[in-house]
Amino acid sequence: MTLLLTPALLLLPQGNEIKTDYPAERTLKIVAETVTELETTNFSFERDGEPLGDRFGGGGGGSSTERVVEYTDTVLESEDGRATKVSRAFDDVEMTGSMGEGERARDFDRESPLVGETLILSADGEDVAAELDGGEPETPDVLKGHHLGLPLDGLLPEGEVEAGDTWEPEKDALLQALLMDIEGSLFPRPSFEDGGERGGREGGGRGGRSGRGGGSSTGFMMMAEWDIEAELLEATEDIDGIECVVIELECSADGDLPERNFGRGGRDRFLSPVATESLRTQDNTYEVELEGKLYFSLEEKRPVKMELEGEFTLETGFEREREGSVMSMERTQEGEIEYTITIEEAGE
Repeated sequence: MTLLLTPALLLLPQGNEIKTDYPAERTLKIVAETVTELETTNFSFERDGEPLGDRFGGGGGGSSTERVVEYTDTVLESEDGRATKVSRAFDDVEMTGSMGEGERARDFDRESPLVGETLILSADGEDVAAELDGGEPETPDVLKGHHLGLPLDGLLPEGEVEAGDTWEPEKDALLQALLMDIEGSLFPRPSFEDGGERGGREGGGRGGRSGRGGGSSTGFMMMAEWDIEAELLEATEDIDGIECVVIELECSADGDLPERNFGRGGRDRFLSPVATESLRTQDNTYEVELEGKLYFSLEEKRPVKMELEGEFTLETGFEREREGSVMSMERTQEGEIEYTITIEEAGE
């Protein structure tokens, strides 16, 4: 059998250092898009074996969330190919979606306070110092947790690698690649010192309370213990006219969800420890699997694209007894996730 290779599928040369280069004045545009769909596939809420239905808010329905983060990095200073000072201009940072179903369904549309702003990031020992170009931020949280480099750098191998080589990126590298580690900086919790009347779009407003719900279905990924494996494939691929080496990624995690902290209001108040003689949580667990590819240009010495997609399952429940009556709840939620990050030269 004769193997034919097209220009978009070439064999990888041996011995490659896959490392991003940061010469001064290099300008890169980063666009990260996340789509999450969540559906409740099983729900029961009972007292002494009798269904309670929607009496306490129900547990059916699902959610749909789309997040777009678009910004441009310009390297102001570098040392030995490593960025030491970067200007980061945010063009678009928005989260939209819907939660619930039927009469309880609501839309949310939240825009980050960083939109239209520029951060100046500087190396400060092992940390990164951030300041808002031209003033002080209304919310200091927007300055926290930023990195000097590209979000995909942590998934790259150290030293030279050949086709077939594998390595295990750290959990922090995955969270950085997904921009989960700076979620609180991109969308800081709104302040309600003004009584919560902050106006905005239908569904809660840009700074309103509804925006806090966006992305919450994947919050467990921050505390998950991830198993991550990366492998350098033999063939290269053409991505938008750029020849790229291909890194295959497989990420998985499973474990126990943190115990729910029953608060005030609605069903939580009814089930709070004050009103409960005994509360026993069932097996509250999560499972998640992601797989995809990261594309890197050896010629341009930078990542070009990453695509990850996968599924997750959340199982939650409890049983409580009060005055001889037993109440129980079980819920299974299944979700799908798609992540896409593209990076392109913007300074030409």
